[in-house]
Amino acid sequence: MKKIVYALCLIILVGAWCSNGFCATARQLYKLADQRAASGQPDFAFMHWRNLLRDFPQSQQAQPALFALGEYYYSLPDYKQAVTSFESYLKKYPDSGDRLFALAYLLRIARLRGQDEQVDALEKEIIGLKQLGLVFSDYKEYSTQTPLHKDFQAVFHIDTITFYLNGEVFEKILY
Repeated sequence: MKKIVYALCLIILVGAWCSNGFCATARQLYKLADQRAASGQPDFAFMHWRNLLRDFPQSQQAQPALFALGEYYYSLPDYKQAVTSFESYLKKYPDSGDRLFALAYLLRIARLRGQDEQVDALEKEIIGLKQLGLVFSDYKEYSTQTPLHKDFQAVFHIDTITFYLNGEVFEKILY
């Protein structure tokens, strides 16, 4: 009888452990993180993204999770960790569609830190990133929803690039 009670307790503990994301797949961890971010709980989302990157670094969900870490650190603000995360993201995923937005975060951090040389280098990289053909329009827009459920837009005009985060100007490049 004791063995049955112990077995049932063990099953219940393992079930509770797994339901909290401790033995989840990368997809399940990302879904948990996304749910937490959507419900305004970025700290819990961060824990799931961090676990995902630790346990499943080669998964498909690792790319947005790494961006999410940078974004989370930026929001604290822990700029040192944010820079580390975004630079790692750019190195690991050089062809990412969200490269432009990771660079915008790095530009903002460099500007806040007064790193003028870094600001110049990042502005040049951003300007050179997108080939701009404005034949039939006044601007070109790129947008994404970040893992922390923020709306990020980049609007390219003939002489400026303006980044908007949740509808407010985040950064501006004049050239």
